[in-house]
Formats: sequence, C-alpha cells, structure tokens
Amino acid sequence: MLYKERDEKKRKIFTENIKNISKDNLVYIDESGIDCFLNKSHGWAKRGELVHGTNSGKRYARESFVAAKCGTKIMAPFCYQGTCNTGLFNIWLEKILLPELKPGQLVIMDNAAFHKSLKTKELIESAGCKIMFLPPYSPDLNPIEKFWANLKEKVKNTISQFDTLQQTIDHSFKLYTCQSK
Repeated sequence: MLYKERDEKKRKIFTENIKNISKDNLVYIDESGIDCFLNKSHGWAKRGELVHGTNSGKRYARESFVAAKCGTKIMAPFCYQGTCNTGLFNIWLEKILLPELKPGQLVIMDNAAFHKSLKTKELIESAGCKIMFLPPYSPDLNPIEKFWANLKEKVKNTISQFDTLQQTIDHSFKLYTCQSK
C-alpha cells in the first residue's frame, strides 16, 4: 500500500543512503499482530455455483509480535499480547535481538514513538550498530512487511489444525524461520 502522505524526496534520500550497503548488513525491524477472527471471507467456485465453507467456532485472543529481517533471515521473533511500548520494545531489543546483531549492521525501523527513545538508540549503538528510520508513511520500503503478510496468511490457513492461536503462530514462525536459513 502506498500512502498519499509519503514524501517522495525523503524516500529517494533513504533509498540512496542504503543502496550500497550489503543486504546482510541491513536489519529491518517491525511489529505486527493477528486478530482472533481469521475465518476466510472469500472462496472459489465454478460460475453459478455457491461457495460452501465452515468457520471455526473457536475464539482466539489477539497476538502481537516483533521480529527483524536481515536478507532472507527472520531474526528474534517474539510474541506478546497487547500493544508494544518503549519498555517492551527495549527488553526485546536487549535480550533477544542484540545477541544476534553483528557490529556494523544498520538497524532500520519505522517512526513509531517507542522506537525513538534514547535507551533504544544506546542499546543499538552498544552492539556496534547504527540506527536509521524509514521515511514516514513508507512501509513498502520495509521488507519484513511482506513476511508479516505471508505469516498471517499461513496462520489463517492452518489455524483449524491447532488448539490455540499461539500454537498456530509458533508453527508458522518455525516454518518461515527454517525456510530462511
């Protein structure tokens, strides 16, 4: 999705700034979530025939997650309930992501307020990495967005095979993280 509020000049500057950096040194971070109602809303049938399907009667809580993407690798996936804030983000950063980062990598995030704390900057720099923010309204420049879309589709298609949403998400993360190694 492209937002009309995006700034083409800032987008061009961003892409120019990263174009000569190896994909192995670009670490994109993002958060996402999955709602409890993942029933399929569309189906396929021959012309003139009705689509019949079943929906699960199970109710699932909303699950949120944060992860990083470097090249084809998904790094430090972490699930939580509720919304993200500076404290949660920095705990994830310090305890889960930082041990996977390599000095010299560039950590790229959107402009969420909880990404912009001094502590966040200090944590990233303590790993020998630099920080850069995406241009506003530019999720299309963050490769992890496609991963989230694929993960959500996988969860939606397999949720009936598991007892909980968390089990489905864990299974889907394992599939994608194994494929990306």
